[in-house]
Amino acid sequence: MLRTLLSRYLKRDAHKLEFAFGPAGKPALMGDFKLRFNMSHSGGLAVYAFASSLSVGIDIEEIRKVSDAENIAKHHFCSEETNQLLSITDEKQRTEAFFRCWTRKESYIKAVGDGLSSALNRFQVTLLPGVPPSLIHIENSKLAASGWTLRHIEPAAGYVGAVAYQSRDHRFEMHPLVHAQEILNLL
Repeated sequence: MLRTLLSRYLKRDAHKLEFAFGPAGKPALMGDFKLRFNMSHSGGLAVYAFASSLSVGIDIEEIRKVSDAENIAKHHFCSEETNQLLSITDEKQRTEAFFRCWTRKESYIKAVGDGLSSALNRFQVTLLPGVPPSLIHIENSKLAASGWTLRHIEPAAGYVGAVAYQSRDHRFEMHPLVHAQEILNLL
């Protein structure tokens, strides 16, 4: 799928595209390409993000019951995020907030290329219902966070996700869901 989509963007033969991998495994195109990309999958969905000349990360999760969500938050989220999460009394809203936080954090670390080797408690994101997606601070620096954009996505019912990119003024466009066979038919 990725190869097919990249070939459409670049107008190149999909089979001739070669990949390199960063220190934490983030894929990139070999050669002099300005196109950056990232991908995520959960349940029965996959999502892809593409950007020209800027770092981009994407993550989605199928919303589901996580029996140890509170423990995960206490060990991996920063204290402000954990406190906000635990302040939500409605179980459904708390689960959704947990996944908003998780996908926002993971989209950011995927954008910078660190993957889960990065400590999730070293930066803060918004997670409360009705609060726009945002990086609050990166290692206690609001200035560092101000150079990033977080976008909330809901690619299908029962899924939540986020896109992170290092820019404040780039246009963001989300395409509707497409069945995998439709993409493969582009070949």
